[in-house]
Amino acid sequence: MTANMNSQSREEDVKAKFLGDTQYVREGAVHFGMKQNRAKGNMMDATKFPSLVIEKQQRLFFAAYEAHNKLMEECMDGKGIDRHLYGLRKVLESLQRESAIKIHTPDIFLDEAWKISGGDGNYLLSTSFTGYMGENDEVGSYGYVSAMRPDCYGTFYRIGRDSVQLVITDWCKSKSNLDVYGENIKWSLAKLSSLFEYNAKI
Repeated sequence: MTANMNSQSREEDVKAKFLGDTQYVREGAVHFGMKQNRAKGNMMDATKFPSLVIEKQQRLFFAAYEAHNKLMEECMDGKGIDRHLYGLRKVLESLQRESAIKIHTPDIFLDEAWKISGGDGNYLLSTSFTGYMGENDEVGSYGYVSAMRPDCYGTFYRIGRDSVQLVITDWCKSKSNLDVYGENIKWSLAKLSSLFEYNAKI
């Protein structure tokens, strides 16, 4: 598990931003990269101003896209901060089980920010790419699971030639709202589509 997060982010910033993750398989392990960066924040803020010229929105989108790829490359190279913290956490758990001496859990692993950033499996948003759709593929999906905690969402997607197929999950009787979440995904895809339709070269 790898996370790369802007070290300047405060806990409330982490809560406010939309966190997503991407997977990469290397040397038999799945590496996760969670992106939190100013370029993505700028692009998201721009959606609040529909009158903003489309070229400016496109520039903000591509800046976020490039920042995402750069951070993901660092995560895949093992440079994500959470990768190291996760390793330390696992070593600590092993020592706590096996040692006769009581070993104190460092405050960082008890802090709410640790959980908000996905520590101990507390991902507010769990996503997975489940494959490409063939020309004759039936509608339907596989490889998806429930959300990782009661108040979060799972999002699993397949990409087709002219469509994206999504499966979204949450927990019953929780604070999450799957209908609203689904509508937000539709809105986001429509918004991005409007940017790309404007210029056929994109």
